[in-house]
Amino acid sequence: MTNLEHLDSSKPEIWFSKYKERSNKACPYCARPLFDPDIPSNEEHLIGRNFVPTGSFDRDGRFNFQFRACMECNGVKAERERHVSSVTLYSGLPLYDDRIRAIAINKASKDFHPDKKGKVVKDAHDEMTLTGNMGPMSMTFGMHMPPQLNPDYVRDLAFFHIQGLGSLITTSNHKTLEGMGVIPYSMLYSFGFFPERDWGNVQLVELAHRFETLEVILLVDTAAGFFRAIIFKDAAKDEWYWILEWNKVCRVYGAVTKDGQCPHFYVNLPEHKWNQLSPTRRMRLEIPLKDGEKDIFRRHFIAA
Repeated sequence: MTNLEHLDSSKPEIWFSKYKERSNKACPYCARPLFDPDIPSNEEHLIGRNFVPTGSFDRDGRFNFQFRACMECNGVKAERERHVSSVTLYSGLPLYDDRIRAIAINKASKDFHPDKKGKVVKDAHDEMTLTGNMGPMSMTFGMHMPPQLNPDYVRDLAFFHIQGLGSLITTSNHKTLEGMGVIPYSMLYSFGFFPERDWGNVQLVELAHRFETLEVILLVDTAAGFFRAIIFKDAAKDEWYWILEWNKVCRVYGAVTKDGQCPHFYVNLPEHKWNQLSPTRRMRLEIPLKDGEKDIFRRHFIAA
């Protein structure tokens, strides 16, 4: 395995050539051989150029990973990127400057939400009415929720990103089929995703402590901080743990294991405190990071 902790963020890693024989020989996502004439392929950017705000790669951190991928995988990933980009950028409006807010609003005004038929992202709010009792009193109140990410799209996109980064780490020679490293989908595990306003919850704080014991094998901080990734290795178990940060507002946690099952670092975490709103609904308060609170993600990037 190549240790890429000190990845050069100033330039892209390019495996793609318009000539197939000079490109990577297998799709890093599905492992199918790309010299097969029955498997059409094209250029892929691991971090979609429109996934982050326009111009981000020109501001700070120009790393991207460009390679040849099969058109089937590329098409599915592009669909996932479009949705996740629109929702995360729209969610981050309070954090951005005027230029990026305008980009976010424009995307959210054009991209349709996969879970809200006929509604663009900016109109895909959830409304909820809850009824409960407080002593002898019956109470009814409404809740307005901002557009939500589709969990399947989040999982799929995260797996694509980790497969791409994993291939970059494990490949010895991308111009030969034997030298290509590919992480099978069956080895990927998703723990969950969390908005910026919940990065201080008890489980993520505990994970920050646990991850301190692990070796860092990859750090990515690119596109002016709109894409970040960190991969740890548990050498004793031969497992990876990873965190992706998208558009400064969403973090996705997961792992790479032999069987794709939940690894031990994600077991026996502190319980969230849930409030039961009705027999079928519960809610917990989101907890942001406190000033000075240990955040292993930020600590590693500051140290780098």
